[in-house]
Amino acid sequence: MASALDNLKSNLNRTLESNQAIQNGKAWYQGLPARDALIVKSLAILIAISLVYLWVWVPAEKYNARYESKLKSEKELHAFMKANAYKVSGNSQRARSNSGQSVLALVNSTSKAKGIALSRFEPEGENGLRIWLDKVKFDDVIDWIDLLENDQGVRVTQINIDKVDPGTVNLRAVLKR
Repeated sequence: MASALDNLKSNLNRTLESNQAIQNGKAWYQGLPARDALIVKSLAILIAISLVYLWVWVPAEKYNARYESKLKSEKELHAFMKANAYKVSGNSQRARSNSGQSVLALVNSTSKAKGIALSRFEPEGENGLRIWLDKVKFDDVIDWIDLLENDQGVRVTQINIDKVDPGTVNLRAVLKR
């Protein structure tokens, strides 16, 4: 290995020594006064640093920025898919298997799964339930009602929604199976 490296060095030195342009540049540099040689050296270092910055650092930064934005969009897609997975995870089969459950059991289990607390509830007829929700997030309630109607076979027959704060509502509804 050491001899191969020595051979490479000697071949490079011979090539550089035989090149006339390099010999002319070397003679020119050695003929410069000390102050001018220092300026030429400083400029050469500055140009080398600039080239490294332009050819290595800038492309690496662009690559990093591009893939960070791609990662962000992939994370957003993952979060969206995770939030909506219940819609495609075979819940229609679960709705059929839940057909024997009461409306109260379905409402109770799905509201807990969605993080919604029932303020009050009471039976409404044979297959119905009247519910009260206080100070709940509107988006959460809509998602929950969508889950009940599309996946559990529970439909809303009456509903009253009152705005409490921006994004927060009170809800009164009658649910039937």
